[in-house]
Amino acid sequence: MSSIWGTTTCRINNDSKTTNLVHSIVEPNFMIPAEIMHESSISGKRTWNNPNNYMAFSVMDYLFRYDSPQTQANNLLDFEDSTVTFSFATDGGLVLNLYLESVDFYPLLNPYDKDVAVLNLKSIDYVRISRRIRDIPGKRWIKAIGGDAQGKILRTKGIII
Repeated sequence: MSSIWGTTTCRINNDSKTTNLVHSIVEPNFMIPAEIMHESSISGKRTWNNPNNYMAFSVMDYLFRYDSPQTQANNLLDFEDSTVTFSFATDGGLVLNLYLESVDFYPLLNPYDKDVAVLNLKSIDYVRISRRIRDIPGKRWIKAIGGDAQGKILRTKGIII
């Protein structure tokens, strides 16, 4: 993999185990609204506010490309429903503490043919929007504020280049 985050594969680990996701595709979403519902105990009226954003990653790991797909699947299941350190690229790019919500398995083509695992990771802490990006209210886009990308609109869904 080659991107602005690094040039090698991603990796997940916890205190006791590390697994490299050599055959994977990562889909980051850097600004998901964290909406909070407020309900009045008197009128029952509900209101919603969006004070913060969080980050999520969907990682599709092609199990059928490993020498032992079952071993890789079991390694991934060991991390499910726990806090992990996720390295977007093992050469040092983006390293985050995330919560691995689920590991789901799907056949890519026919039933029981070319299995893939989909890992759903979410940030533990809210995302702070830096001075380099700015949220456009009501849209899932960010606008670059400085550098070579000055004024360009970048997507927050998918790989940002």
